[in-house]
Amino acid sequence: MPILALTVLLQIAVPPPRGYVNDFAGVLDPASVAHMEAVITEVREKTRGEIAVVTLADIGDRPVADVALQIGRQWGVGAKGEAGDPTKNLGVVVLLVPQKNHRPGTGQIFIATGRGAEGFLTDARVGRLRDAMTPYLAREEYGAGLAYGVVRKRSCFPDGPRSKRGR
Repeated sequence: MPILALTVLLQIAVPPPRGYVNDFAGVLDPASVAHMEAVITEVREKTRGEIAVVTLADIGDRPVADVALQIGRQWGVGAKGEAGDPTKNLGVVVLLVPQKNHRPGTGQIFIATGRGAEGFLTDARVGRLRDAMTPYLAREEYGAGLAYGVVRKRSCFPDGPRSKRGR
């Protein structure tokens, strides 16, 4: 029981989702949000996969990976299904914590994958996606960087739209 209590204490308060793109830090432009929502809706309709994009202004001392996993579990990102269902846990959480006071090196990005997505969104592929987004994020072009990452992720989902660029 003490471990459970410690786990609950270490979690941060995450607001409920407002859609697929949740800009709680207030750093995304409306055009990027609309574009990401459309791409994520397409992924959901074609593959039953889910992508949640989240920005949080601050996560305290918590590791960004832990917060992304907390969001995925708390919000239920990724379809629920029976054992053997290929769409079970087919979810991805993209968490951005923007730079503090425009200081380079203070922002964080993490891409958490559900078990159903791990086969095609390997750690190596996720690392390449993150690296491709980093130049945008370093310039504080958060909407453009996250949208770029969402479009690249779309091409990774099985039976979803594929582009040569996303492979």
